[in-house]
Amino acid sequence: MINYARERLREVAKFSERITHWIGSTSSIFWHTIFFIAIFGLIYLEIPLSNILLILTTAVSLEAIYLAIFIQMTVNRHTVDIEDIQEDVQELGEGVDEISSEVEDLGENIEGISEDIKEGEEDEEEELRKDKNREVTFEKLENSMQKILADLETLKNGVRK
Repeated sequence: MINYARERLREVAKFSERITHWIGSTSSIFWHTIFFIAIFGLIYLEIPLSNILLILTTAVSLEAIYLAIFIQMTVNRHTVDIEDIQEDVQELGEGVDEISSEVEDLGENIEGISEDIKEGEEDEEEELRKDKNREVTFEKLENSMQKILADLETLKNGVRK
């Protein structure tokens, strides 16, 4: 029973949306014009003008009441939609804030990594300088050793003679 009632309410809501949409259309203007012409055409059927105006006033009043209800239903539905959209926008804003924060953190991490790389390169350059100094020192030592060996060989040959 409850499902039946909900289904009927959905149908009324759909109907109200269709009516509201139709009222704002060009065909609505056309059919209303035909209706008013037909109402005033009742004079030719010898219906008194006061009765015609009474019928017209009653019809227009009833239409206005129902249109006001349908329009209010549409406004209520759109209000709910707008609230949902505002919540979604707020959630998106929070998501953007989180992403911005993470991007900042990534930027800081990249700066730290860049500094580490720079320090590593400086350390590597220092090691290369030290290695070159060692090579130069070893070359000097080797040259000195060769000179000493040559001098020793000379001395050795001079002592033998």
